[in-house]
Amino acid sequence: MAVEIEFLYFDGCLGHAKARPLLEQVLAEEGMIDSVRFIRINDRDDAVAHRFQGSPTIRINGRDIVEQADTDYDLRCRIYWVDGRPQDYPSREMIRAALRAVRVAR
Repeated sequence: MAVEIEFLYFDGCLGHAKARPLLEQVLAEEGMIDSVRFIRINDRDDAVAHRFQGSPTIRINGRDIVEQADTDYDLRCRIYWVDGRPQDYPSREMIRAALRAVRVAR
């Protein structure tokens, strides 16, 4: 069973430029060759249509790697809390944990 990975972003936030290579590295380390679907969000309509919670957002099989209750979809930068500090991209460990959870659920 293939794993569906979506990487949603918009150009107004720089965190996606850091998150993309991290995602690719973790996929390689985990031996997962599943392709990533890169989705650029261009406007608020795109944000609502894709349930976009901020840039960058990574989903695996439709589930956000860090679930949030926020449903106010819009063009904005996303903040991830890593070791108690705000960061504009998810950590390698967040990505890896989400991938492994999917692998276990298979």
